[in-house]
Amino acid sequence: MGQQVGLMMLFTRIAPERYNQQEATIRQILSKFAEMVAIALINEHAREATEQARARAELAARTRQEFLANMSHEIRTPLNGILGMLNLLRETPLNEEQRDLVRTAHHSAEHLLGILNEILDMARLEAGRMALESAPLNLPETVRAAIESMRPLAQQKRLTLQLHLPDECPQWVMGDSLRLRQILFNLVGNAIKFTHEGGVTVRLHVAPASQPEQPVRVRFEVCDTGIGIPPERLTAIFEPFEQADGSSTRQYGGTGLGLAICKRLVELMGGQIGVQSALGKGSTFWFELDFTPAPTQSEPLVESTASRCDGSLNGLRVLVAEDNLVNQKVVARQLERWGVHYRLAANGREALEWLAQEPFDLILMDCQMPEMDGFEATRRIRDQKSTAHIPIIALTANALPEDREMCLQAGMDDYLPKPFKPEALRAMLERWVQARPAQAA
Repeated sequence: MGQQVGLMMLFTRIAPERYNQQEATIRQILSKFAEMVAIALINEHAREATEQARARAELAARTRQEFLANMSHEIRTPLNGILGMLNLLRETPLNEEQRDLVRTAHHSAEHLLGILNEILDMARLEAGRMALESAPLNLPETVRAAIESMRPLAQQKRLTLQLHLPDECPQWVMGDSLRLRQILFNLVGNAIKFTHEGGVTVRLHVAPASQPEQPVRVRFEVCDTGIGIPPERLTAIFEPFEQADGSSTRQYGGTGLGLAICKRLVELMGGQIGVQSALGKGSTFWFELDFTPAPTQSEPLVESTASRCDGSLNGLRVLVAEDNLVNQKVVARQLERWGVHYRLAANGREALEWLAQEPFDLILMDCQMPEMDGFEATRRIRDQKSTAHIPIIALTANALPEDREMCLQAGMDDYLPKPFKPEALRAMLERWVQARPAQAA
């Protein structure tokens, strides 16, 4: 039953059947007017309801995003401490049993980080906040690097891992290398996890373009000799939190998000994904993408995770603004190993006090700190002529894509999310050591 929004009544002294022509016309006009008023009132009520629903949806989206950002920060911060301490520990003299224990703990912590990243990726995809990059990538090298990174896992299970690249495979194409590797990691990782004998083979098939400048369709196939998938589960496995074996007694772990993320990423790239499987004989997961040819690149432009230089970090003066005591210790120990002189600040205010006392070559800045956060501290540093030139690297557990933009907009020069690997931190420092002469100029 609809809600009553108004009432319009017409009183007459004579019955409607006794109206003359003029009175009947007036009655008809008034009836139409009443209908128009009613429709206008209903439309306005619907518009207000739509606006309220939109406002509630936007509030829910913001609340979810804030919750994910906070949870990501709260989990990544202790994870950075765990992984950092394990990295430091395995560089100390250990016997074989101790080394194995450290290796196992490190693997478990990285597995937990992978689960966190999958949950955040799925949330961004569902919210439509996943942005793709379009940049030149070396397709054969990108695929080869992704497969080689999975080889130790295959060797651990005594499985073969093969890659077949056709001669006609294009070299330089436009695309998002990070997301392409993510899809391959998930598919090859699943194939290895569900295979106990035999191996995994990755094949690429290329459909040549009709004209040189036209997109090239590439089909990726990941074939395994594993346990296979029941026919009734072939469609469901691409849904979030769905797995081939979802029972409480299942043998294989995982969040059930990997294939759902692959499907969303492939579709976001304009492609399609599917699977063929025979229970007990193995599976073939495939996806197809169109790649636009990229301008020919020289080999030095092949992607790398960080720009490296041969210069030493010995004598570099670094200010570390970090409120977490464990993470302070992790960064401090690494800097000591590299001969870096450092000072520790527990918040932005202390960082400003150190800058007023000593010169520094570089600042590692956390974002969330008590009293004064990293954003406000960065703005104040940039406002002072004596410190405006110092490179500031965000070393933060805020790991969402928009967090990087916030750091750069606040005046920071670079961004390294936690948990970070020691080699990633060193590469970042070396890059800015190399850039110091240009920065000073």
